[in-house]
Amino acid sequence: MAEDDDDTQKTEDPTAKRLSEARQQGNLPLSRDAATWMLLLGIVMAISFFLPVLIPRVTATLQAILSKAGEISVDPDSFAPVLGEIFGSLAMPLLALLFALSVMAIAGWMLQTGPFFNMGLLRLKWERLDPVQGAKRLFSVNSLFELVKGMGKILLVGVVAYALLKPAFLHMEGLAGLDNLGLVMTTHNLASRVFFAIFLVFTAIALVDLFYQRFTYFRQLRMTRSELREEFRQTEGDPHVKQRLKQIRNEKARKRMMAAVPKADVVITNPTHIAIAIVYSPEEGFAPKVVAKGADYLAERIKKVAREHGIPTVENKPLARTLYKHVKVG
Repeated sequence: MAEDDDDTQKTEDPTAKRLSEARQQGNLPLSRDAATWMLLLGIVMAISFFLPVLIPRVTATLQAILSKAGEISVDPDSFAPVLGEIFGSLAMPLLALLFALSVMAIAGWMLQTGPFFNMGLLRLKWERLDPVQGAKRLFSVNSLFELVKGMGKILLVGVVAYALLKPAFLHMEGLAGLDNLGLVMTTHNLASRVFFAIFLVFTAIALVDLFYQRFTYFRQLRMTRSELREEFRQTEGDPHVKQRLKQIRNEKARKRMMAAVPKADVVITNPTHIAIAIVYSPEEGFAPKVVAKGADYLAERIKKVAREHGIPTVENKPLARTLYKHVKVG
């Protein structure tokens, strides 16, 4: 009974084959919060890089427009050049800003999944349009959890923002005595503190969600022991796969053996069908060792390598047959 329970309980970690199949189906561990964090990071970097470029351009454009304010009449024909001048001065920095944010948004997903594209995911699947299945997904436990998590994030961000803004609200009357520059600097400093605090909150949320999503992903892909045995039977236990693996192992062994032939001191032949390469160094005090052996085509290859490297070849039929039959390589 206990063995049956072990076979039905998903206690085994997913195999590489199962993970590969899940990836091909588009089932990947994705954290939306981590992607959002990357976008926020992009906003921080973009603002710090593009703001020094945008502010002088905006200032220069406004100064140029205001200096000609008396010459501009209130009609579409007069406003068109003004709007063109504004967009012309800001277009390139804003396009660069949007491009940078797009790159960060894509990077937020790519860093989690790696390069991935599956045309099959773009095909229309009619079961996705099933209202019953849609309702089940909408009111599932996972959807409820995501709703609660989203509300919790909004509440947490609201609490942090309120904690930082409350002191400013208490001293609101002091802002009336500031000039325009002082008001702008005060607002900028306050907004920077709030944004930085929210960024730190999202950093913590993204880290927690990233680990949670990966944990649940691998837990969902766990396998029962019976599934593990079945997969092993389909791959390692399949006769064709076993034959192919044996061929690969034999080929690797032959390559290693042929690579050792140039180190041999002598090659024993019979002389046409068998060749055995031997290493022997009496001064080092060890017995002769067979480093390569082969028959027919492989024997010809061993003799060819021996000729290329100047290794002496000795014809001795009884010795060659005995070594080939009873002595293993190595």
